[in-house]
Amino acid sequence: MVPLIFLEYELNEDLEKIFNRMKWAVEQETPNLFGKYNPDTSKHWLGEIDEKNLTFALEESGSYWKKHFNVVLKGHLELKPSKMLVKIKLGLANFTFLLILMIYVGTCLFAFDVLSQKQDSISLYSIIYVGIYPLFGTILIIRRMKSAERKLDFLFSL
Repeated sequence: MVPLIFLEYELNEDLEKIFNRMKWAVEQETPNLFGKYNPDTSKHWLGEIDEKNLTFALEESGSYWKKHFNVVLKGHLELKPSKMLVKIKLGLANFTFLLILMIYVGTCLFAFDVLSQKQDSISLYSIIYVGIYPLFGTILIIRRMKSAERKLDFLFSL
């Protein structure tokens, strides 16, 4: 996981209530013979909640695009005297980070190649590739991160 956003929530609730709310919104991964199994679910998150260590690791459930542009989070709870503090690292899955990195690096290399050639004009395809792919990837990741942040705000603001 490559963390991009760090969130903190202060809650005036006890541990049991927080974990019950999380269990309501999270489909727990169930182990099977071949490893972990992620079922199709209508819940917002898939993952593991460790009540003993006060930690959780979640990822968004969803369709093909959500699984390939995956937003994951890792968090832990800290006990304070009068409140509960939830600290979350929200970021991209490793595959998603590599995919976006390849788009950016490929775009830079392509732009360098096009600009280094001695041509009178640059083709329309070159302009589309250099302009559209990185912009599309950036907008998609920003939208996914904002969506995940809204879901977390809803989960921890009840």
